[in-house]
Amino acid sequence: DENQVDLSIIKVVNQANLTRFDDIAQKIINLINKNSLKNIAFLGLAFKGGTDDVRFSPAIKILEKLTKLPIKINAFDPKATNNAKKELNSKNITYHQTAQKCCDNADLIIIATEWQDFKNLNWTQIKKSQKGNLIYDLRNILDEKQITNLGFKYYFIGNKIS
Repeated sequence: DENQVDLSIIKVVNQANLTRFDDIAQKIINLINKNSLKNIAFLGLAFKGGTDDVRFSPAIKILEKLTKLPIKINAFDPKATNNAKKELNSKNITYHQTAQKCCDNADLIIIATEWQDFKNLNWTQIKKSQKGNLIYDLRNILDEKQITNLGFKYYFIGNKIS
């Protein structure tokens, strides 16, 4: 580097983040394959809640891998849908205007961005319209006890997927 700054720590951190997203994507793929899931609801496309920015978005990285599977993906984000469409050129993603509509008939709901809106969804209503009962919360925003009491099987970062 021209300033003689050692950037190796930044490179290691960036590589660790990419590897983490690959690991999460693989866990989701395993869950889909093991349970023969066909319809996935993907909530959140932005890098973080409150923005339409999809640059470096874990959601986009994960979706790039999931679109290679023979599944139907429904996606929703309060602000980042248009930017995500530019990044993801896939025929098996359908974008929705509401989170509720996105989750209709889903075998699995994946929460990929920590939008407050997702925490406050009517999960009782979603449970009624969802085909399956699986939620994989990549941001740990839902209350495990509350969501499992509604009849969902709840996976989150840090718990083991059986």
